[in-house]
Amino acid sequence: RDINKYSNNTMAQQLFLSLGAQFRTAADADDAQAAQRVIRQWLTRKGINANNLVMENGSGLSRNERVSAREMALMLQAAWKSPYAAEFISALPLVGMDGTMHKRLRRTALAGQAHIKTGTLNTVRAIAGFSRDANGNTWAVVAILNHPRPWGASSILDQVLLSLYQQSKTAKP
Repeated sequence: RDINKYSNNTMAQQLFLSLGAQFRTAADADDAQAAQRVIRQWLTRKGINANNLVMENGSGLSRNERVSAREMALMLQAAWKSPYAAEFISALPLVGMDGTMHKRLRRTALAGQAHIKTGTLNTVRAIAGFSRDANGNTWAVVAILNHPRPWGASSILDQVLLSLYQQSKTAKP
């Protein structure tokens, strides 16, 4: 919960390395390699092809780490179907209320209607999580913006969430 709500990157890296330490085999060069192997095995069991995924330290704070929006959406869909879905979703920041989303979209109809994890690097802004629309449908949402000067990107991502919330009743989740 602390990792996701407040983007605690040190804790994320420690969780990644702890996972590797717990399942490390003689074939793994280190705990990070073991964690990568274990995560890829989990993705394979879930039927998720994540060829673009590159993991280095588990926190996402690396120029080497990569994931496509489609891969992230597939992971979110797998999480939605998990027996641990409620715990995972509640660990994500609630729009307009807590964590890294507490100041964003506070005075909109979307406040309290979406659990969104943010991601920020010098040239990247991203969101991923679950959002309801005005009709009560829940959507997996992923948007990643890469630009040398990403100023204003958070506003664009907020507009993505608002547009999803305000869509017509004819859309299918």
